[in-house]
Amino acid sequence: MRIAVLLLVVTLAACSGDAPAGPDQADGPTRSAPANAADPPVPITGSGAYTFTHAGAAGTVTVPTSTTDTRIAEYEEYRKLADAIGVTYVASDIDNRNGAETITMYRVVVITDDGRQIEAPNIGVRLATWRDAFSSTGSGDVQAYDRGVELEHALQPLPPGTSGTLINAAAQLVPSVARVFVYPTGGLDRVEAVKSS
Repeated sequence: MRIAVLLLVVTLAACSGDAPAGPDQADGPTRSAPANAADPPVPITGSGAYTFTHAGAAGTVTVPTSTTDTRIAEYEEYRKLADAIGVTYVASDIDNRNGAETITMYRVVVITDDGRQIEAPNIGVRLATWRDAFSSTGSGDVQAYDRGVELEHALQPLPPGTSGTLINAAAQLVPSVARVFVYPTGGLDRVEAVKSS
């Protein structure tokens, strides 16, 4: 009988919830904190500045380039206007004053930590796609279409004796950067860019 009463008391005490909090228990209910959209993004491993030289030209490639960077601001604005998917921008500051060939930054290839190749062609490829969105929607947004044409025509290669910035854009987001290769003058000349920061 005593055992039955003792079991009943223990059971009631466990169910009552009035037991004092132990040293590892909080005063209130325990909840896992939800992921906050305002949390800073996870840094991309290997991101930063990569440098290369080719035929007397020197370049610094920023992988990836922030969407708030002034060098790509007008392209990002146009992408949003076209309601296109996000891209990874790659800005290259080129010094071709001592160069022997015209630099176009035909393509940048990023090798990810897991060995994938992500290609970023010259921004002109993306501009053409974004621009054509205005002609295919039937919206008749001639002004937006013409803005895309203007941005495309403003793209100029850098001949010997000049310097400037050229932009590339990958159709997907780059999760990590292990190595970077550039095609400064076309599809044949592949040069590895070396991380500098």
